[in-house]
This record gives sequence, structure tokens and C-alpha cells, in this order.
Amino acid sequence: MPNEREVELRSISARDLPFLVRSGLDRERVGVQYGADEYRKQYRIAPMRFFNKLTRTQSFIIWVEGQRAGYVGLNPLSTNIEYYLQPWARGGTGGRALSAFLQRSLPFEVERSAFMIGSNERSQAVMRSALVGCGLVSGVDFEEYEIDGYRGFTVRSGVPNRT
Repeated sequence: MPNEREVELRSISARDLPFLVRSGLDRERVGVQYGADEYRKQYRIAPMRFFNKLTRTQSFIIWVEGQRAGYVGLNPLSTNIEYYLQPWARGGTGGRALSAFLQRSLPFEVERSAFMIGSNERSQAVMRSALVGCGLVSGVDFEEYEIDGYRGFTVRSGVPNRT
């Protein structure tokens, strides 16, 4: 079953830089992961994800079955929560990776947000499930809202992991 695949978060290393750049600039993410206007920003953001490790920003490479499969962490420009997976790695692994990230990162010192394209219901459900899975309550610990064609999730600062 896809949900039973091994999922691991590993700290970013120098060997991950080519993966971060290549996967961040993957044109197939346009309209799914981010909009066309955001794609242009990836020329700066994709390599900067590597430098999160130097600033001690919580960011990880997602490994599935021993292969680099994605990224989870804070966007180096906006500091919003973001994650992505290679298409072959999807199928229950994103929620587990995002939950592991949140469990390691909560409580946030400041409010943190995540935004998904409004039509990407899969990623929205993963985010919602990961937040609730950490014991967070919608409307109390985090807000969910629509803004400019995106679905937003904002976690209040100081909210602890309750798992």
C-alpha cells in the first residue's frame, strides 16, 4: 500500500542543492504547486532553500523509500510553510512528511501561513489533516480561508504540538 512506504525527513546537505534547484524549477508544478507568477520567483527561491540550513531554519528533504522525493520547510523569502513531492512519491506520503515537520517545528515563534492553489484540493486536505493530526483545532489554533484564488492556512504563534 502507498501509505506504508518509508518516509523520512533529513536535514539538507550540500548534495541536495542540485535536487532543490531541479525540483523547484520543474514546470509541471505550475498550476498545481504554484501559479505562473510564482514560477519566476523559483529562480531565486529554489537555490535559497539550501541556505535555510545555514540559518537554522526548519527545512528538510523528504526521502521516500531511500530516494529524495521532496521538500518541507519554510519558504526562504516569505517564511511561509511549504512542501512538495515528486509525482512518483505521492499517495499518503505528503501528509506524513508534513506532520513530521509540524511535530518538530511547533510551537512557531511567530504566526506561520501556508497557501495552496484553490483547485489543489489534495494539498489542502493534506495540510488540514496534518494540522489536526498535531492536535490543532480549526478556528482556535489555526485559520483556514480563501484569498485571491488560493486556500490559506495560518497557524497562530505559540500553539504547541499536542500529539
